[in-house]
Amino acid sequence: MIARFDCRVGLTPKFTSRLLRFRKSLAAAHGVAEPDWVAIATEYGYYDQAHLIHEFQEFAGMTPCEYHQNRTIYPHYIPVG
Repeated sequence: MIARFDCRVGLTPKFTSRLLRFRKSLAAAHGVAEPDWVAIATEYGYYDQAHLIHEFQEFAGMTPCEYHQNRTIYPHYIPVG
């Protein structure tokens, strides 16, 4: 099943799940003035805030606070540079 999923999607099911969870957390943090990162981590299935921060750094190359300071009008856009 994993090989079929990977062949059709191009990612493993686990990586796809992590990426979708990350996108949901981005959207949740985008629409508020001061995101509650602990609540977002809990809501979207991270073990704790440190787990959220680690995945944020892996996918975005920055911390959640850095993302929030540099966010644009697009909820899933991550600035590069």
